[in-house]
Amino acid sequence: MKKATVGIVLFNPEVETINKNIELLKKQFDNIILFDNTDDDNSKLIENNDNVIYMSECKNAGIAYALNQIMEKADELGYEWVVTLDQDSKIPENMMTEYEKYFDCENVGILCSQVIDKRRKYMKLADNDKAFESVGKCITSASCTRVDAWKKAGKYDSSLFIDLVDNDFSKRVKIVGYDIYRVNNVILDQELGVIEYKDTKMGHFFVWLGEKTHSKNIAKLSYKKKVSPLRIYYTNRNVIYLNKKHKKYGGIGYESYYCKSFAGYYTKFNLSSIMRSDHKMKILKAVVKGTKDGIKLSKKNWMPCRPNWKT
Repeated sequence: MKKATVGIVLFNPEVETINKNIELLKKQFDNIILFDNTDDDNSKLIENNDNVIYMSECKNAGIAYALNQIMEKADELGYEWVVTLDQDSKIPENMMTEYEKYFDCENVGILCSQVIDKRRKYMKLADNDKAFESVGKCITSASCTRVDAWKKAGKYDSSLFIDLVDNDFSKRVKIVGYDIYRVNNVILDQELGVIEYKDTKMGHFFVWLGEKTHSKNIAKLSYKKKVSPLRIYYTNRNVIYLNKKHKKYGGIGYESYYCKSFAGYYTKFNLSSIMRSDHKMKILKAVVKGTKDGIKLSKKNWMPCRPNWKT
C-alpha cells in the first residue's frame, strides 16, 4: 500500500492559479488527482504533468460526489490516505511532515489542520500547548482521510450536493469508531466565503462586543458577506435532512452556526443572512424553499453497516 495522495475539487478554475498550486503540491506528493465540477473540459490543466490525473463528467455533480470520485481513484491506485483540497487552498509547507507522524495510529480516521480566515477578526487559533487533539468535526479542505474510514463510514453523501457535507461525514466517521485529530501546528489560511471586513468603528465594535459576549454570531456583523440564494437553499434543506438522517445520534450542523438547536440556527443563520443580503426577497424565498424541500425529503435513520464496524 502507498501512503498518501492529494485530490482537488475544481469549479471554473483559473488555469494559472491551479498550475501554481500543482507545482507546490509536487513537493509533497507523487500524484495529484483533480476532479472538475465544471461544465467545460479543462484537461489542458494536465498538459506536461505526467503525475496529475484529471477527471471530469462535464457537469457540476456537487462537492460530495466529486470527493467520492477522488477517494475511489486513490483507492484504485492503492493509497491509504487522501488529502482533499479546494482549488484555492494554500497548503502549509509542513502539512505532510506533521500528518505522517500519525499515520500508524489505528484509531485515527481523519487528520486535520487548524483553519484561520485572517479576514474574520474573531477567529482565533487554539490557545494550548497540545501537539494534537481530538475534535468533533473538520472541514474537508486540507483534511487527510484514511481510505478505510471513508469506506466504513459510508462515503460522502452525494445527495447533499453542497453545504454540511463535512459535518455529516465527520459524524459518521466518529460513529463507526474512528477519531478525528487536529494537528495544531499545521495551520491552513483559508478564505471562507466572499466577505469584506468593515474596517470602521462599527466593525471594530462588533468584534469587541462578540468577544465580550462570547458570541461569534455578533462578531460576524463586523463584515459584509455576499449571500448566495443557492447556498442558503442547500443549507436550509440539508440541516433538516441531516437531522432526520442522524436522529438517533443527536443534533448535527448547529455548531457550525454557533448555536445548539434548530430554533437557534433558524433565527441566527437565516435572520443574519437576510439582513446582510442586498437581495432580501431572493434570500427569503431560498429559506422557504429549502425548508419545504428539507421537510419533504424522506430519509431513514442512518445506521452503520454493523455495530462497532472498525476492528
